[in-house]
Amino acid sequence: MQIPYTPAQRLYYGVARIRPVALNALEGDVSAQPSEGLLINLSRLMRRIEAEAIDPLTKRVNYAILATLPAYAEYRALVPLLATFDLAQLITPAQRFAFWVNLYNLLMLDVVIQKRIQTSVQTVRGVFFSHGYWVGGCFFSLNDIEQGILRANRGYPALPGGQFLRTDPRYALIMPTLDARLHFALNCASESCPPIAFYSAENLESQLTLATQNFINSHEVELDAQHHTAQLSKIFQWYAPDFGASFAVTLGFGDASPLLVWMSNYLLDAEWGKYVKLNAKRFRVSFRPYNWALNQIPT
Repeated sequence: MQIPYTPAQRLYYGVARIRPVALNALEGDVSAQPSEGLLINLSRLMRRIEAEAIDPLTKRVNYAILATLPAYAEYRALVPLLATFDLAQLITPAQRFAFWVNLYNLLMLDVVIQKRIQTSVQTVRGVFFSHGYWVGGCFFSLNDIEQGILRANRGYPALPGGQFLRTDPRYALIMPTLDARLHFALNCASESCPPIAFYSAENLESQLTLATQNFINSHEVELDAQHHTAQLSKIFQWYAPDFGASFAVTLGFGDASPLLVWMSNYLLDAEWGKYVKLNAKRFRVSFRPYNWALNQIPT
């Protein structure tokens, strides 16, 4: 499996003993199998999986049920066709964005079931770096999709440089711009993650806005007007530059007020949003511990 890693990735993966794991291992001559209708079939299976294994209110997942569903079995039979899928079929940025967000969320579900994860995705060594699919002739890990494609090749925050080298064929697939709302569309199968959902190119703008509003107005963000304190999701610290703050905030210091300015646009109370924006520098910002417990329906 020849993957064009960056020097930083090669060093880190070697030290951490991370190896790529393709969950759509090719069996037989996949090139001879047509991938026409793949997008339609993926969309159909996403709707079935959502209806049959995801709680509509809590958005937690019944992984035990999911593993037994005919829809999941059909999905597992379909994913090898991703290897030869012609990504040129994704013409508009919205189509590309929706495809990769949905694939990330499906891959994350697949990882949990295939690796028989019971408590947390962190029990699998380097899961975000290692596990992925072959898509269009290239290997894409969870991090490749998030940091490379969707974050417009910003790269993993803890490693220098972009996710893809310019000579990497995957570089041509990155999104033209970074939309920070993507962080509230990706689900990493953990309690502190945004709720799982699937997206369509036609409704992408409204869906991303709704996902962002739901997260920012949830318990993951706590703003106290009386004491001017703000407890934010760790997502805002990890990806501080995506929200207008400096990388110093990611490192644990620096001015975090740009985070509040950014999120103020998504607070449901418009007057409260204006107050937070105007008084952002008065707030003392801290970040909530991330709960990596599996987002499963309690049994």
